[in-house]
Amino acid sequence: WAYADFGRPGSIDKSRTIEDLGIDQYVLSNRVRVNLKKTDYEANKVYIKASFGSGKLEAPADKPGLSLMANAIFVPGGLGQHSADDIQKLTAGRTVGVDFSVQDNEFTLGGITNPEDLPLQLQLMTAYLTDPGYRPEARRLLMRQLDGLYSQLAHNPSAVLQNEVSRFLAGGDFRFGYPAREDLEARTTDEVREWLDQVLESGYLELSIVGDLKDESREAVMQAVLATFGTMPGRDDERPQHAEARKVEFPREAGAQVFDYESDIPRAMATVAWPTADQSDIFRTRRLSVLGSVFSDRMRVRIREEIGEAYSPYAYNSSSDTYKDYGVFMALVGVEPDKADLIQEKLIEIGRNLALEGIDEDELVRAIEPIKSEIEEYRRTNGYWLNSVLLRCQTDPERLEWARSFEGFWESITVNQINELAARYLQPEEAVPIQVQPGS
Repeated sequence: WAYADFGRPGSIDKSRTIEDLGIDQYVLSNRVRVNLKKTDYEANKVYIKASFGSGKLEAPADKPGLSLMANAIFVPGGLGQHSADDIQKLTAGRTVGVDFSVQDNEFTLGGITNPEDLPLQLQLMTAYLTDPGYRPEARRLLMRQLDGLYSQLAHNPSAVLQNEVSRFLAGGDFRFGYPAREDLEARTTDEVREWLDQVLESGYLELSIVGDLKDESREAVMQAVLATFGTMPGRDDERPQHAEARKVEFPREAGAQVFDYESDIPRAMATVAWPTADQSDIFRTRRLSVLGSVFSDRMRVRIREEIGEAYSPYAYNSSSDTYKDYGVFMALVGVEPDKADLIQEKLIEIGRNLALEGIDEDELVRAIEPIKSEIEEYRRTNGYWLNSVLLRCQTDPERLEWARSFEGFWESITVNQINELAARYLQPEEAVPIQVQPGS
């Protein structure tokens, strides 16, 4: 194993403990940020993730497909001293591994390990940050998988929603959905290397670790961090804002849209989308999720019970934590193709009734209870604390406030608050009907 020694360990410049949340925060001498939290949710499990750079906010518009290419080849490309196969052999019997992802506003590198193997996990992650291999076989493997990927995009209505419809709802922004196949095939390993080099070497970085960390092991954990992440050259002290890259436009007044997919199966998707808002106001975002629950309940009554022949009707709101003022409220129903127009009329009518007449107390209670139960269960997981709280919590400290704000929140929601959101966002003139229909 060529990555057991990265040189002189770093040191801790600053530290503090957030007592009420049980989180320890550190700033290392090279400006790497570290967040630790001990939990007892899963015995012998430790979740770890590094968040660095700005993800798709940094994606070059003249190289569509670069994000997907980087996602697919970074880990399989191995390390400078070891191929991906070598790594598997060298770490056999150990609980280590890495996943790399290009997110809307960050790159992430992480994995799940145990306390004993945490030092090796940190070595593996540091090796990928400092000496990625970019071996050509990783790109060749991706190219062999394209037939299956693009067949799904052409023949699966859900894939059309994730690809063409999501890009349409973002005003055609190239960062949404999938690239055209010819664009992806044009991307090279060298382009990925050139894109990632700077951010891997010096981009702002936060490392978050959560799980079965014994009290006596925290010092050992930090010693392992200092011997790996702490040895890297100095990092940027702040994340860049990328103000222009955060602009995405919902296609207001676009009118009805139809997207085709190739199939002989008589199955269509009838959807209606409304523009909402970004995640900057977390309380508004949570109330919009309640509105989505109310809308889903009405869909089940009006569509499945009154009309029948519908598949899994549901509605939800998605508020972006990356793109300014951007959010989408969607209602979706799987239907027979010739009923899509009728279903869309019903969806717009449900939205209009909510906007004009609002909801009552019984509907509010029915909507909140399942959301509250799901959130309370999720908050008792390592995944919640890692991805929703610790990740980026030093650059985005409001995430700590969001974790605190659940106490009593659901009981504080009122009928008037939900009605105000419905009146603001579900007006029929704001609705954009979209169908995904089978074609030849």
